[in-house]
Amino acid sequence: MLAKSESEPSLINCFVQAIYEVEDQGRRWRLVPGEIPLGPPALDTAEAWCVITAHNPGARRCSEERNRAAANALEQSLRAQAPSLLLPTVHRDPAGDWPDEPGWLFGCRDPGQVHALARRFDQLGVLRGQTGQAVELWLYPEHKHRQTVQNATDTHSEFVRIMTS
Repeated sequence: MLAKSESEPSLINCFVQAIYEVEDQGRRWRLVPGEIPLGPPALDTAEAWCVITAHNPGARRCSEERNRAAANALEQSLRAQAPSLLLPTVHRDPAGDWPDEPGWLFGCRDPGQVHALARRFDQLGVLRGQTGQAVELWLYPEHKHRQTVQNATDTHSEFVRIMTS
């Protein structure tokens, strides 16, 4: 998702402080890690959902061409799985130092599906939500930032989950 540098505090803070917006019925809704979402209404129809991007894998800036190809592959993969919910998202750096990253919010009951997509697209984190619960940030320590991810739980333990599968 978003990373300004590989230093421990800034990598995690980039994920936590990023602005995650989902578009539904012509309106943008903000998803905030650690908070119960106020919308969009479509979230009420999904038992569980995730937000993922394919841009800038491994928290490394990539060319627009590379990002576009990865984004197309992610969209094709998601559409092939025919999730109960599929809405476009944009992930923004509030400081404007990192490029906007389009992604998807998709209905997903199986955490294994989320883990597989994160691995396939080399993403260090995804958002995960369930109806009526606070948004969680799932981080993946099998990536090169293992120590960074492990240290994040001290600061944001109420909504950061370290995924081991």
